[in-house]
Amino acid sequence: MRSFFKILKHFIAASRPKTLPAGISPIIIGASLSLKDHLHNSTEIDFKFYSTFVEILICGLAIQILCNFVNDLWDYKKGADTKDRIGPTRMVQAGLIKPEAMYKAILLLTFLILMLGAHLSLIGGTTILLIGIFSILGAYAYTAGPYPLAYNGLGEIFVFFFFGPVPVYGTYYLLNGESNFQTLLPGFLIGAIATALLIVNNIRDINEDVLSNKMTIAVKLGKKFSQTLFVILIFLPIIGAPILLSFPSTTLLASNLPLLAVLILTAFPAYITNKLLSAVTGKDYNLLLGKVGQFMIIFAITFSTLILL
Repeated sequence: MRSFFKILKHFIAASRPKTLPAGISPIIIGASLSLKDHLHNSTEIDFKFYSTFVEILICGLAIQILCNFVNDLWDYKKGADTKDRIGPTRMVQAGLIKPEAMYKAILLLTFLILMLGAHLSLIGGTTILLIGIFSILGAYAYTAGPYPLAYNGLGEIFVFFFFGPVPVYGTYYLLNGESNFQTLLPGFLIGAIATALLIVNNIRDINEDVLSNKMTIAVKLGKKFSQTLFVILIFLPIIGAPILLSFPSTTLLASNLPLLAVLILTAFPAYITNKLLSAVTGKDYNLLLGKVGQFMIIFAITFSTLILL
């Protein structure tokens, strides 16, 4: 029994809990947009609405964890993770999880996602089926396959869309049964924070990635460019949120709630930016990852609350 909990602990670490807000936050925003329209239209909110939301949440988390598991295994296979790594311990590289065990976990997780995705596709049809297929393929293609996205400077683009507008739009579509392309705009905001999370990771690993020929944007364009991009992305939601919130409700704008939220939330990305610019050690960057993840979930909850108000 003690051995089981020890193995479980290692798999939990491999899931990279600090990054999991990236899988949850866009779904929260998509659900709040859907709930707002339900309430506005006086549509009865039944058990199916909530059960579907929970199912989407589990699926989103599973895809995020799958991406992390695949990354853990294939970075080890490609030699990108070494004993000199300054980031959080990678379980396969450290010998805490055997490659065969991680591979089995990846297959099991893929099966779970396929089962959930099949049921959600029955609800949402072809659109959700395609989103599900591309999400699973993306989770593998990020570090595995003949042209891994993370090794060719495309990781940030993948994260921006598949942890931003795609899940926000998909969640709304599933819960409302109709398209609403306006949901893509809030998706861009939350996708910006998810991308900023990845940039912290890539700045931290820039020296190691150069040696392993992992051509991230940080490697291609340098640390200074990546830091500038991070600042733009982390502040974009703070600038964009009150603009988006002003469109559907003049009452909300008049109440100054968006402005108040901006004043409160601006302190967090300002603090995070200062920490990024002063970060030196791997520990500094690892702590920063957690802070960006916290900001992401706080922004999602705050933005969703203002939507519903």
